[in-house]
Amino acid sequence: MGTFPKDRSKKFVISTPDVSSQSFLSRFKERHKEYNPVDYALYEYFNTSFHTILDQQPQDFHDEVNHFKEISSKVQTFCDFVHRKIHKSPDADRQFFKDFTDKLNFPRTHWGDSFSVGAATCAQMMLNEDVFR
Repeated sequence: MGTFPKDRSKKFVISTPDVSSQSFLSRFKERHKEYNPVDYALYEYFNTSFHTILDQQPQDFHDEVNHFKEISSKVQTFCDFVHRKIHKSPDADRQFFKDFTDKLNFPRTHWGDSFSVGAATCAQMMLNEDVFR
């Protein structure tokens, strides 16, 4: 844990494990699994059940999930751009929102109606996320 030096003019040294090392993480995971067997059993059961049900879904379901992932990625990229613009000049936030008219438009699909994402929507999404950080 720590060692006191014989020379009192030196500081107490606390040795900490290298938590980034693979061996530490591996040992930690094994110990965690050893002390929480019920949690792991529940996770394995429900994870297997979930993937069994997921594999039984029609192709349209998987297409919709992939479409959602694509939209999510585009919105994230767009909102990151908006966020960087805002933080370049924080004094101009309000003016930026008034002047920034670019929107990310998504056409109607058979899964949903068309919609747009603008700077105000990005700001609202970021506010909600920041509450949990």
